Amino acid sequence: MGLLQLCQTAGPAHVMDLLDWLVPPAALDDARLRTRHRGIAKALLTISLVVSIMLLAVAFVRGGMGVAFILFFLACIVTPLIGAVLIRLTGNIGLGLVVANVGGLAIVTAWAFMSGGILSVALPAYLANIALLSTFGNVGLLIAFGVALGAALVLLYLATITGWLPASIFLAGETPGLMLTAMLGSLAIVVLAGYFLARDRALVKVRLREARHAAEQSSRAKAVFLRSMSQEFRAPLGAILGEATNLQVRLPADAAEQQSLQGIVTAGNYLGDLLNQLLEVSRAEADETL
Repeated sequence: MGLLQLCQTAGPAHVMDLLDWLVPPAALDDARLRTRHRGIAKALLTISLVVSIMLLAVAFVRGGMGVAFILFFLACIVTPLIGAVLIRLTGNIGLGLVVANVGGLAIVTAWAFMSGGILSVALPAYLANIALLSTFGNVGLLIAFGVALGAALVLLYLATITGWLPASIFLAGETPGLMLTAMLGSLAIVVLAGYFLARDRALVKVRLREARHAAEQSSRAKAVFLRSMSQEFRAPLGAILGEATNLQVRLPADAAEQQSLQGIVTAGNYLGDLLNQLLEVSRAEADETL
């Protein structure tokens, strides 16, 4: 069985622990990055889980499994897990997705080559992979994988029409049941993995909105504080400037104290200008957050 199913049997707490283990340590303290990495990890683990279920379904349809079938399915189960582990170790989402998708492309192509070429029951897995890849938001990787997938399909077509294919590993009577299994499995991969990614992307948006709201609240509080402080400074500053001006009037023009009083008036006026600028900044910030 896939790792996700094994973890689910152990309880939700163990699933949470496993998903956090697949998050790069540098992203654990960032709620947005942590949520994104967890969504990708769940998507990759879902592929492993669905392929594990498909293994049982194919064994039921065929009435048994040969070594070649088991190896193919094990490769399909392990490849997404390798991608998830690489993302965790390197912190590079693109690298993990490249490994998982290139590995999946190679496995499905080999499987199709051995089971009918362009008419193989393995082909639905191609569409599942590229549909899932489109939800990760990596345009460059999506285009590159699309080109590689197109090339693989052309090669399978040429191999089919020119008779290069070996004898199919499937019997003719098994084809309908195997095709149904492949279609249902591909559908489950796209829907479940896409669901996890979409839900975690929605959580990221909610956290971004909450962070923006908190920043706006903080900005408003700062603006109110600045306005309050500037107004509180005005009363004592006005009293100091008024008294200094009165002393200048009462003292003789040539008194030595006149220079000191003029320094007080100049500094007080400068401080008043700074308070006016501070008040204007606080008003502007308050207007921007409304």
